Amino acid sequence: MGIYGVSIVRELAGLMGGTNRLTVFTGYPSAFADCEVDVVTLSSLTQPRYGKAGGLYRFLWSQTGLPLQALGGRFDVLYQLTHHGLPYRLPGLAQVLTIQTDVEVAFEFPEQHRLQHYYFRHFVPRLLAASSAVITTSQYAMGVLQRTYGLDPLKLNYAYNAYDPACFNRGPGAGDSAVLLQYGLQPRQYLLAVGATYPHKNIGTLLDAFRDSLGAGGPPQLCIVGYRASYLMPLLHRLDPELARRIVAIPYLPQAALASLYRGAFCLVVPSFHESFGMPCIEAMACGCPVVAARASALGEVCGDAAHYIDPSDSHTITDAIGRLAAEPELVRGLRSAGVRRAGCFTWRAAAEVVYDVLCRVHALREPRPVAEATRARGLE
Repeated sequence: MGIYGVSIVRELAGLMGGTNRLTVFTGYPSAFADCEVDVVTLSSLTQPRYGKAGGLYRFLWSQTGLPLQALGGRFDVLYQLTHHGLPYRLPGLAQVLTIQTDVEVAFEFPEQHRLQHYYFRHFVPRLLAASSAVITTSQYAMGVLQRTYGLDPLKLNYAYNAYDPACFNRGPGAGDSAVLLQYGLQPRQYLLAVGATYPHKNIGTLLDAFRDSLGAGGPPQLCIVGYRASYLMPLLHRLDPELARRIVAIPYLPQAALASLYRGAFCLVVPSFHESFGMPCIEAMACGCPVVAARASALGEVCGDAAHYIDPSDSHTITDAIGRLAAEPELVRGLRSAGVRRAGCFTWRAAAEVVYDVLCRVHALREPRPVAEATRARGLE
C-alpha cells in the first residue's frame, strides 16, 4: 500500500494543479518533496519497518490524532489510503475509504488472519457506514464488498493498481546478471512466484506442480520471493530433500532486483485462490515475463488474454501449463508480447483520475460544516 499511496498522491497533486489544497499526513515526507502538496510529518513509528508495532501505532493515530488534526485543519474531504478509517462521521468532513484487501480471505481463513477476521467482521462495517464513498482495486473486489456488506453499489468505485515503468520494463537492466548470480539462478531456468505465502496464495499446490514438471521439461528451480517463514518453511520441510534444494526462497527484494528476476524467469506462476488485483502479474508482464495465473478472483479481469490460465485446485493444470511453455516457443512469444501490451493499460495517472473524480463528487455532495464550528476551526472565535 505504500507504493499505492505514494503513487496516487503524486498523481493527484499533478491533476489538481494547485486548484485545491492537498495535505498529506505521512511518515515519509521525502516521498513528496517535489510535489505541490502540504506535508504533515508523522512519527517514524508509523513506518512499515516496525512491523505489527508500527501497524498498531498507525491504527491508534488514525483513531485519535487524525480526527483532531482533520477538524482543526479546515479540510473538506478525508481520503483514507488504507482501510484504517474513522468509524464515525465528523461534521462537514466527508470520508473516502480505500480497501485493497480481498475481504473474502479474512472470512474464509479466520485462523490465518485472526486480527483481520475480527477487524473486517466487526470494525469495517462501521467504517463503511461512516464513509461517503469506497474505492477498491477491481470490479471483482467491488462485487465482494457489495456481497459481504450489502453496500449501495453507488457508493462503490474501483481504480486499478499500476506499476513503475521506469523499473518494470523489458530491459535489460544493468544489474540483471548480478541479481541472478547472487541467488544462484540462470536465465529461463527457474519458475517465479511472488507474494507472501499465506494459504490463500496456494503455494502448496505450486510445489506439487513444480515437482511433477521436472519430468515434463520444466525448469530445474523454483524461486519464491516475499515469503513468510511461518507459512513456507513447514511446506518445505515436508518435501523430499532433493526437491527442497531446488527451491530458492527470498524473503524480500527491492523493486529493481525484483524486476531483474521477472526478466530472467521462465514464467511467473500465480496460483492464488484470492486476489483483489494481482500486482505481480502486471509487473511481470511489463518485464516481458510470461504469466501463468489462476482463473480465480480478479486475476482474469486484470490479466485479460495475456496470461495462460490454470485451475488453482488442480496442480496438474499448472504442470501442463509449464510443459506447454517449455514445448511451444510460439506460445511463450505470444504471452510476452500480449503481456507487455496488457501492462501498458495500467497507469497510476489513470488510477488517480478515478480517485480524483470520486473525491470531487463526494466534495460536491458533502454536508457543509456548521458555521459556528467552521469559524472556531479558523481560529476566529
